[in-house]
Amino acid sequence: MNTVTFGSDNGILLENIEPTSKSGIILHMWYMYAGGDKPTNLVDFGLKELLERQLMFEINNDVTRDKAIYLCHKRLCEVVVKDLGLHNFYILCDKSNNPPAVVDNNELVVDVYLSTINVPGSKIYQ
Repeated sequence: MNTVTFGSDNGILLENIEPTSKSGIILHMWYMYAGGDKPTNLVDFGLKELLERQLMFEINNDVTRDKAIYLCHKRLCEVVVKDLGLHNFYILCDKSNNPPAVVDNNELVVDVYLSTINVPGSKIYQ
């Protein structure tokens, strides 16, 4: 299995959609794409609305974070299966990106790494 890393040294660039937090759910969408082939329509595949519907007013704990990962994973698997330009993804939602300060502020941070390029046998690692 090949490892795809984020960075400009291998011609792969990373783009982040500016997160918003009116609901307390902060969704970071990190897009990986080949240099020069920047996608023109960076979308969140409905993840923000899905998380807001399912997790608003939930306490930021291990159960809620696991549920956020499950919901994102399920939605993104549907996108990959339908071959809509997404080839791989990684979801991070744990204590590393939800430290006590975030929890105390009644927020939930979900980082989603998306690959819009197809690298056979690859997996995205943080």
